[in-house]
Amino acid sequence: MPEQNEYFDKFLESRFQHIDETSLRIEKMISEIKTEVKEENETTRREVKAENKATRWWTMGTAITVLLGLAAILLTFVQIQNSWMQQVISFVGKAIVK
Repeated sequence: MPEQNEYFDKFLESRFQHIDETSLRIEKMISEIKTEVKEENETTRREVKAENKATRWWTMGTAITVLLGLAAILLTFVQIQNSWMQQVISFVGKAIVK
């Protein structure tokens, strides 16, 4: 019977050692995965931040372009209206003089 107990104890010891080794390998793998995920998150965060900055500049540039375009259209309209009004005033002036 003592031989069986020794054998059983050795068997259990080897199983527990195997479990401990497996546990350490799993903890190491989890740690590596966590590190990889943190690095990927940091990289993604930097990329998104750069894209947001580029989008912000693009949006500001578009807004300025639209405002300048509207100002140019308004200025053109004012010039056309002034030209038309000058022609009407000139015509009325000539009609009154005659």
